[in-house]
Amino acid sequence: MTWINIQQAENNSEKNIIFMPSFLSDGLSSNVQLSFGQRRIKAIVKTTTSQSIEVNDYSNPMQIYLSANLLNELLVQTEITYQLKIHDNECTIGPIIGLHLGEQQYYYHNRHMKQYIDSMHDYQSIGGLIIAFKDGSIDETENCVYGLYYHDRKKQWRYGKFPLPSVIFRRAYKTTQDLADRLYKKTNGNLFNSISLTKWDVYLKIREYQTFKEFLPETAKVINGQDVKKFLRKHSEIILKPADLSRARGICIIKTVSTETFLLFDYSNGVLLKTIVDNIKLQEFLRSGNFLNGNYIAQPYINLAKINNSPWDIRVVMQKNRKKQWQCNGIECRLAGKEHLITNISRGGSALSIREATSLSFGEQFTTVIKAKVKDAAFEFCRIMEQTNEHFAEFGLDLAFDTNQKLWFIEANTRPSFKGFKTMDLNNYYHISTAPIHYAASLAGF
Repeated sequence: MTWINIQQAENNSEKNIIFMPSFLSDGLSSNVQLSFGQRRIKAIVKTTTSQSIEVNDYSNPMQIYLSANLLNELLVQTEITYQLKIHDNECTIGPIIGLHLGEQQYYYHNRHMKQYIDSMHDYQSIGGLIIAFKDGSIDETENCVYGLYYHDRKKQWRYGKFPLPSVIFRRAYKTTQDLADRLYKKTNGNLFNSISLTKWDVYLKIREYQTFKEFLPETAKVINGQDVKKFLRKHSEIILKPADLSRARGICIIKTVSTETFLLFDYSNGVLLKTIVDNIKLQEFLRSGNFLNGNYIAQPYINLAKINNSPWDIRVVMQKNRKKQWQCNGIECRLAGKEHLITNISRGGSALSIREATSLSFGEQFTTVIKAKVKDAAFEFCRIMEQTNEHFAEFGLDLAFDTNQKLWFIEANTRPSFKGFKTMDLNNYYHISTAPIHYAASLAGF
């Protein structure tokens, strides 16, 4: 692998020509296949004066020249540093990595794109063209996209036209699955995370595995008010969750006070509302709050372990590394805010290390055992998901211990947030943020 910088050749030939030093062109025939993302073009090889290669890294790239015609056909951006891989008679310039974002216009606003700058923290060990694009900017006929590319020297995103990437990190799930499937096929399976899974989808997939069954709370799909009443009779305190939302949006906790009286902890509108209702008002609340639209699941509310009477749970970040193996890259514990039952950082929760949380809740002597249980469960979850034949490379798994130290699986996120890690350990946060880009580079062969 050679670090290169690409410039336009002074030669005005209309042919597709690549000019490279002799030490690179040795062994190549006079005609090669040049690959740049999903674009593959035959090119004529011509030799330039050899350059010293004592130091070849991101800061000291070799100079490669392409004819104007070849530059235009490949859609090469000349302001960035690439890697060049030569195998047999094929020259691959890359990596060319895509970030498939949502269709909303604000996703291209500078304020939104700043979050992806953190993912570029280790860019200089990868290089290449990293493109952010959305559904409407894809031209499948020409195998190209319109979007933003990362300019490392300016630490900013710039607009342009690019080849369809060879690897795509799916960051949006409101896009049609049909489009995602087509991109998956075009990239030969190098689109991850390839499918959106609701909480109900995940439950149906993992409940069949005995190795994970012990961690699953009973889960039921909510269709009507009778489903909720039946579940409340079986479990005096339950939690209703929208199957397709994250960050505690839409959640409601119902606690039985008496046969006809219930205490509601309603987070469905983004703030906590506590109220006591009778059976009739409970049914009205469920109907008016869209809890009966077929998109909610019900689970028993778990009596979570507590610190100063506030519950806490655990976020585990599982990501694939350059060897394409699952790795636990972070564990954080999230403590609910005062008088809250929801632990999310976005809902006023705070981040703790697992040592802090277990020490304060159970005693320091339990830390090693508890951490091992958490990691074992997380790896088993990933092993199960590998058997779905979908392409996953990142999960944010939410787990929790109850007051008896029993471990429970709460949910899995394919687009997790890492806010707590940023406040706890900045270096680990950058490691987590950049891991998918490293994985994508390895899929691209770099």
